[in-house]
Amino acid sequence: MAGLNEILGNGTRHGRLVRAIGRAASLAAALPVAWAFFGWGAGMAGGLLCLATCGRAWADEGQEPSKYELRYRFVPGETIRWNVVHRNQVKTTVAGATKTVETASRSVKVWRVQRLEADGSAVFEQAVEDIDMRHHLSGCDEVRYNSRTDKEPPPGFDDVSSAVGVPLATLTIDPCGRVVKREQKTVKAQAPAQGDITMPLPEQPVAVGETWNKPSEVTVTAKDGRLIRVKMEQRFTLEEVKTGVARIRMRTLVLTPIRDPAVEAQVVQFAADGEIRFDIEAGRIRSQRTEVDRHVVGFRGETSSIRYVTCFEEELQSQSARSTAATAGAAERPSSVADRPTELPARVAEAGRQAVR
Repeated sequence: MAGLNEILGNGTRHGRLVRAIGRAASLAAALPVAWAFFGWGAGMAGGLLCLATCGRAWADEGQEPSKYELRYRFVPGETIRWNVVHRNQVKTTVAGATKTVETASRSVKVWRVQRLEADGSAVFEQAVEDIDMRHHLSGCDEVRYNSRTDKEPPPGFDDVSSAVGVPLATLTIDPCGRVVKREQKTVKAQAPAQGDITMPLPEQPVAVGETWNKPSEVTVTAKDGRLIRVKMEQRFTLEEVKTGVARIRMRTLVLTPIRDPAVEAQVVQFAADGEIRFDIEAGRIRSQRTEVDRHVVGFRGETSSIRYVTCFEEELQSQSARSTAATAGAAERPSSVADRPTELPARVAEAGRQAVR
């Protein structure tokens, strides 16, 4: 965030390492905004268009177990909102000095479905409707920003403020959640690497206990400045289906062997595990919770250590809550907000690579 480095530097002689860790942690509070860039067809009788036929159980007569087809499903013109809570804490110890950076945010993520393509892919606009966030570095005063109540953001939160209430991107995803097309709203908002914006779904129907995988890759920086590509894999398991809702367990596996603590300290922030609840009938995520709690020793000298703890929660708003939020948001946000640019997402990706330089 522009200006936030100066805030993090006050009251500490921890050096470039802690300032970089602080940047990563403070930017993490704005991940609900940045996630708009990263990331998780068929028609129906009567003119109702949907992204895919309703997920349904597949089972040949006399055979077990039942299998379920999981597909994203949307209706042109609908607006979908999720309440998002993100909490992050990074505690570093270097040369006997310990610093802790804590961030927390509550936001509303919005998808506005524009149309369905002939191949069944859905085109929608993504935005963050509002955000309430705080940032605290040990030894410094806590900084807060609420987009609904604060007319001006505090120093260092300008990027967050400019990214609220505006279209961040127009995306096209297929029924399995793959990003087919992504149109950034500003050139500067592009990130070095962009992945899925929602949970990937299996190509074939799955039974309880079956798994599907999504390979990924992150780029981190070694102590000598070399860029290292680390292969990872998200593994999803269908745990159960109850009253039309699939409970899915997610694990993140690091496939590339890592022997350098400086590299490991950067990779752990991507190694989240959690649980997703997917509404098969509605064809969308109802809720999800992912967590990271990792401790790395020796990333900057034998006695140095870093502990990275984060929790991300998302819950689909009810129809009544959506209507109330839409009315309140329209009344409180100025009409000029749609003209604001945003540069935040690219900087979020960069912060993780800077943390151990």
